[in-house]
Amino acid sequence: MAKKASKAGVSRVAAAPAPAEPAAPVHGRQGGYLAKRNSSEVELDNMPNTYPPELKAPLSVFTQSIMAAGNEFEDKIGGLLAQLNPSGDVVILVEEGRTADGERTEEGKRKKEEQTWAAYRDPKVRFVFNARMGSRFEELVSEYFGEPITDLDRVSEPDAIEFGELMANGLRAMRFIDVKWHRVTSGSSTAKMYPTSPLSSPFFPGELNNLEEFTGALHASDFMQLAHYYRHGESLRLVDGDESLWGAVIGKEEKLVWSRLDRATFMKYDSAIGKRRKQSPLEMYDAGFAHGLAIVDNALARDLDPTVPRLNQPEWRSELKESPWREVIVAELTGYGDGGHITLLPGITPDRARPYYAAGITSIGDLARLEAYGTLDGVKDLATAVFQARVFKAGKVCRAPGVEKVNLSRASFEYDFDYETTTGDDGLVYMRGIRTRSYSRRNGQVAVRTRMQWFDDYTETSDGELNAYREFWSFVTEAIRKAKRARKSVKFFHYTQFEKHQDMRLSRKYAGQPGVPTVEEVEDFYSSSLVVDMYEVLSRMLVWPTRTHSIKDLAKWARFSWRGDQVGGDLSMIWYQNVVGHPDPQVRAENLSILREYNEDDVAAQTHLRDWITSLEEARTPGDKIPSVLSLPAPVKTRARAA
Repeated sequence: MAKKASKAGVSRVAAAPAPAEPAAPVHGRQGGYLAKRNSSEVELDNMPNTYPPELKAPLSVFTQSIMAAGNEFEDKIGGLLAQLNPSGDVVILVEEGRTADGERTEEGKRKKEEQTWAAYRDPKVRFVFNARMGSRFEELVSEYFGEPITDLDRVSEPDAIEFGELMANGLRAMRFIDVKWHRVTSGSSTAKMYPTSPLSSPFFPGELNNLEEFTGALHASDFMQLAHYYRHGESLRLVDGDESLWGAVIGKEEKLVWSRLDRATFMKYDSAIGKRRKQSPLEMYDAGFAHGLAIVDNALARDLDPTVPRLNQPEWRSELKESPWREVIVAELTGYGDGGHITLLPGITPDRARPYYAAGITSIGDLARLEAYGTLDGVKDLATAVFQARVFKAGKVCRAPGVEKVNLSRASFEYDFDYETTTGDDGLVYMRGIRTRSYSRRNGQVAVRTRMQWFDDYTETSDGELNAYREFWSFVTEAIRKAKRARKSVKFFHYTQFEKHQDMRLSRKYAGQPGVPTVEEVEDFYSSSLVVDMYEVLSRMLVWPTRTHSIKDLAKWARFSWRGDQVGGDLSMIWYQNVVGHPDPQVRAENLSILREYNEDDVAAQTHLRDWITSLEEARTPGDKIPSVLSLPAPVKTRARAA
């Protein structure tokens, strides 16, 4: 039925009740997260007869803390919006209808959808926070148009929606916003300009207005989520084809950062052409969501009839380490084919695995039997992958091709250091742990002394970070002077470029402050012969039968154990939050002790790895030495276990 738009609002003839919604598809309504989830995880969630939910592991402490922090951040943003916008054009919807476990009731969902529609239809409201678009919302849309308007594939809960100009159908064009508990960009790539809006005026400023520079790349997953809301709105005739394609993310910067959903800004594998290319969030979302729906339908069918062919190729992705299905997925991948699935190998991500799939290679055994110095379309370094697969099958550490001896440059004074930071590329460096080990010879005996020190601060301030940085750098420079005066050799060891990245960043952040090294001084230190990045040495000179080259995996393989039931950089964030924010002094002290213990074990693991490798390299028995990977024959094919 035709509508007439006017300054006073929209007039229309009352419509007859909308026809009943058509039958829902088997897969039911899905959220935008489906487009980004691992297919194996989606399968397991939709096969309750084969994989009952009881097989799920409880959410980790880290995941629970991240979820809680994210919810707290959303509440904070909602509170700021309400405080900064008292005029009534920004509406904050209040949660209603939750169970004792905190889950929304169906009635609560319907009420929120009715509130979202009421705010949308109120011409005074320009922005709604905590919205929801589901079946009840679509009923109201259908009533407005006088015909069934629905999207049976989707349900949407955008954190916020901005209402723009009237469209030809008499409704205002929606623009979608999400709140994320991280900075809007990450990494150190070239800076780019993005339109921004303050929370006090959370409306799209226009493409060329209020531009700000951000270093790093936007998070593709954030804007894929906005693409889900856009496609839902498109189905319901609530967006236009231009201005609605701008979406925004509110990150830790506490402002809206806008980008277009149809702009090709992210490198992503394209199965149609068999290689990566730049894609827009909409392209990535459309492909991921369609694939996800197909996986759901296939899983539901297989759950009822196991003879239905499997659509999905099981794969490991790093994000699965926090999945409640992790143990089930790892068990399946470990038992897949001959030696396990190839994505269990370090460096073979699902995207990098595709050329192998095309050649019919899915198991580690298949890969290990290839000619190492042969060729395979789409694979640049086949030898590295083949040798990795052979080592994985053999279960032993080997020297990489051409490496005669692993040189870890031992010294009279050895310093192992490791940093702990808050989240994000520009988080605070709150702890610098350094472990000193010195050697001296007296009366024919070698004496070994160790000492652990921390340069840390828990004030959550730049001044505290600066002081810890100065004290640590002073310690390092004095250690070098001390060794030179004593005519002793000295080496500093760290793991990966993380420490260098942080020191370079802080040298820029605090440039000119007393005791702060220049960028050139930091660069000279890390590029000198005094400093060894053990990750570079261990991952390039040796081939490991481990799933990653993290310090945790390598040291555990060499039989080093961390203290405590649970360890990890993720958990350190929780310990840190308890140190700085828990009201109980005893809890703060206990968490500081745990945090320091964890940091000490990290640097002790580096020492342990050096000792372990040195002992093997210096062994007098030839069989005890680390063998060359070239000495490993291609494994014999074994009978594949059922996937």
